[in-house]
Amino acid sequence: MPRSKIEWTDYTINPIKGKCPVACSYCYARKMYDRFKWNPEIRFDGNALVDFPIKPSRIFVGSTMELFGDWIKPAWMEQIMALPHNFPQHTFIFLTKQPQNLIKFSPFPDNCWVGVTATNNQAYREAIVALAHIEAKIKFISFEPLLENIKIAALNSFINWVIIGACTGQPKELMELQKQYPDLEPMRYGKKLTLQPQLEWVREIVEAADKAGIPVFLKDNLLPLLGGYPIPKMITTKDLTQYMIGIKPANTKDLRLMPNALANIHESYVLLCIPKSQMKKWEQDVDSH
Repeated sequence: MPRSKIEWTDYTINPIKGKCPVACSYCYARKMYDRFKWNPEIRFDGNALVDFPIKPSRIFVGSTMELFGDWIKPAWMEQIMALPHNFPQHTFIFLTKQPQNLIKFSPFPDNCWVGVTATNNQAYREAIVALAHIEAKIKFISFEPLLENIKIAALNSFINWVIIGACTGQPKELMELQKQYPDLEPMRYGKKLTLQPQLEWVREIVEAADKAGIPVFLKDNLLPLLGGYPIPKMITTKDLTQYMIGIKPANTKDLRLMPNALANIHESYVLLCIPKSQMKKWEQDVDSH
C-alpha cells in the first residue's frame, strides 16, 4: 500500500474505480482518467482491500471517488464498511460531498473519521445538518477548496476538527472557475497555480473554531496567502489568531506529542495550526517529553 501525498492521512485506498459522477471542475482524478484513457466505468476493485500496513495508520478511503453517492452498489459499501471492523488498529477516514447519505451507515465504528466537504454556504449548511444526525467518534468539515465567504456564526460542538485549503488545478479550469467565484485570487504556489480565498474568509473560520476549541488544519496550498514559502522556524500569524510552528525533524514521534493539533508534514518541518486557547497545553505536553 503506497504512502499518500495528502497531508492529513498516511495512506489512501480506492476500492471503487471509475470516473466520479460528481464531476467537480477542479477534480484531478477525472483529468487523469481522460489523459490516460482509463476505463471510466464505475466498478468495485477488491484488490484495493489487501496489503494493509501492520502498524496503526490513518487510511483515507475513496480519494478519487464519491463513495456515498447513489451510484455505489450496497454490496460494495458493505465490504468497504467492514474494513473498520476487520482492521481495528487503523483509523479509516471518509470524506463526502453527499452528506445526505451518511445516515444510512450510522453509527460508524469508533475508528472512523467522518467528514463533509463544504466549498460554499449551501454545502456548509448541508454538512452541519448531516453531521448532527449521525454517530461518529470524529466528525469534521473540509473547507477545501474554500470558494466563497462561508457565514459561520459559531461552529457546533459536535465538530471535532476543520480543514481549510485553496483550490488547485490546471490554469484553464481555474480561470473558468474564477468567473463563477470572482473573489478568488490567482496565486502561484511553486509551479502550480492556485485560486486563493480571501484572508478574511479564512480568519473567520479559524476564529469560530478557536472559540469552540476545535483544531484547524491549514493546507500548505494556503501558503501563498499566509506569507509564502518555505516555512520558517517560527511564525505568528495574528490575523488568523493562530500559531504556526515548524519543528525539525518531522517524524512520527513528534506527531504523537501534539494531541491538540493536526500536523502538516512538509519536507523536514511540521506545520501546526493550534488555536491560541490550546497553545499553553500543547507547550506543556511537549515539555513533558
